[in-house]
Amino acid sequence: MKKLLTLFLILLFTLTAYSQVSKIKSFTPDSTEFFNEMESFLRASRDGDGKYIMDEFSWQWYGGKFSDEQRKDVYRIANLMLANKKKAFPDFSNYIKTISFFVNSKYQTESSFFSWQKILEKLILGEATSKSASTARKQFVDYLQACNDLFEKNALYSSAATEWKSNNSNYTFGFDSLPFIEFEALNLTCYSKGDSAVILDTRGKYYPTEEIWYGEGGKITWERAGFPSDSVYAVIDDKYNIHLKSPQYEVNNVTFYDLYYFDEPMKGNVREKVLANITEE
Repeated sequence: MKKLLTLFLILLFTLTAYSQVSKIKSFTPDSTEFFNEMESFLRASRDGDGKYIMDEFSWQWYGGKFSDEQRKDVYRIANLMLANKKKAFPDFSNYIKTISFFVNSKYQTESSFFSWQKILEKLILGEATSKSASTARKQFVDYLQACNDLFEKNALYSSAATEWKSNNSNYTFGFDSLPFIEFEALNLTCYSKGDSAVILDTRGKYYPTEEIWYGEGGKITWERAGFPSDSVYAVIDDKYNIHLKSPQYEVNNVTFYDLYYFDEPMKGNVREKVLANITEE
């Protein structure tokens, strides 16, 4: 009898939590009401995680980080997500975390916030190039996660094995057939297995839903192997692309300089792979 009562209480709690989520047909365009509704929505799905996310969000939401116009746009996107059946986790949770990082960035303006929101709207409505509903959904999830990593730690791509990072936060958001993040100038560094490799002074666009970086120009050095950057290096003469999921890349059309062994620079290609235990010996 006790077991049946326990089972009944568990089922009752689950149904109550589900009904709380189901009751939210739209978020109220009021600062306090929106916050409370979002907290209930997230906590009904995952109580501990939802509470933690909203506790962190409260510092930005009530701390003067959002303008009135930004708040209105947050209500709009949240309701658009709800109407398109986005999930509490990971969709709404990532959205709340990402806009928190966004408004805390000293490099991002209010106009860039609205540009970013418009791109998110296109992804929600499926305007990105996709062959199926599942692909469109993946593009939305991948874009939010990529922006989350970018705002939090300047990472273009991040996984347990490999991470590609920018040395600055000077980027803009755009959309052609897919969303992209454009860097006018950066040092692009790959970290993997305790080692790293960097392309200096490059520029380009990153397409997070494709996990591809399209770059142009830059300089490659091998200081980690003991070669001075002003004596042994390669200058990238053309455009190149890198699948950031991998800790390796190949660049065609470079000019290679080795002031120790060659009087003249040489034309060629560079293939780089980040490996552990690289030493100067």
